[in-house]
Amino acid sequence: MRGSAFIRPRFFAAAPTRDQAKSIYWDDLKSLVPPDFIRDISETQLTIRMTTGAELAVIGMDKPQRIEGSPWDGGILDEYADMKAKAWTAHVRPALADRRGWCDLIGVPEGRNHYFKTYLYALEQMKLLGTGSEWGAFHWKSSEILPPEEIEGARRELDPKMFRQEYEASFEGFSGVVLHAFDRDHNIKECPVDWQAMRLPLHIGQDFNINPMSGTVWVTWDGADYQVDELVLQSSNTDELVTEVKRRYGEPSMVTFYPDPAGAQNRTSAQGRTDISILRDAGFRVDALRSPPLVRDRLNKTNARFCTADGTRRAFVSARCTASIGSYEQLEYKPGSNEPDKKGGFDHLVDATGYMMWTRYADQKVTINTELVF
Repeated sequence: MRGSAFIRPRFFAAAPTRDQAKSIYWDDLKSLVPPDFIRDISETQLTIRMTTGAELAVIGMDKPQRIEGSPWDGGILDEYADMKAKAWTAHVRPALADRRGWCDLIGVPEGRNHYFKTYLYALEQMKLLGTGSEWGAFHWKSSEILPPEEIEGARRELDPKMFRQEYEASFEGFSGVVLHAFDRDHNIKECPVDWQAMRLPLHIGQDFNINPMSGTVWVTWDGADYQVDELVLQSSNTDELVTEVKRRYGEPSMVTFYPDPAGAQNRTSAQGRTDISILRDAGFRVDALRSPPLVRDRLNKTNARFCTADGTRRAFVSARCTASIGSYEQLEYKPGSNEPDKKGGFDHLVDATGYMMWTRYADQKVTINTELVF
């Protein structure tokens, strides 16, 4: 760790939340400092005071004001992209000013947010001032750090855009079509077997929006998912959904629903029963998450099923599913944000598919290690 000209220097290691910062740094810092140099340790404050007068602190930036009040000599903002946009400019940098302290802003890119802007500023300052700049920008691709088999494993699981962000230190913009990996020339394909005659189990991703109530119907064959039908019920409720699914597919025990987790609380029936309880009472299997995944995680998993970074496609859609294909091709991000634009109504079928994909395949994750350091 870089030193300080002050008698009692103070250094911090920070992450987006206190629990995250503690998980990343606390045990390592305690083990790295020689016992003879430790004066006292506070498990509640997450601070180590040393016999030399120095202090090390672990801080969560979910409340950036925690870093204010006393001057700091240096520190690390880890996973800076996930911190609040003004954490650095409004809170950390002023706290370093009195002692002309240093700070490393590190982490994986997260779109083109404040991290991206800070990176561009650092590059500009280096270009203008050269070695006289107080800024430096550095990055490492995972291929320079991780073994080849780890990289290839990631290519098989992540969509191309997410692979570039997580493993090649690339700031990928959230613009254009949300399901960018879906390609009608490659992903519109019929199931190669007669799924009805074979009575293959049905997997239905379900969005409980009332108008329309939307679902996507899938079968799995030879390691790939095939969307064979879609449910778009106008001004409907869950009881009507049950009736329609039984009419189309018969035996409910062959059907598993993967709903929006909010269905455990939502009530669309006159009797006040929850959406999920109605499905279970009707004889359907329901595989419901207790809490919803982050939107970006759900979309990343869906994109990766349509096409991974190594070109593998594991999800295909029947040409008869015209509403779904239109939604997959037309749902876009809001300008300048990483949130899907719901104004066109294309989000419902995308969400339905995402709930199914995430619930079935979320455990197929890879380790993310790429970082940029300023």
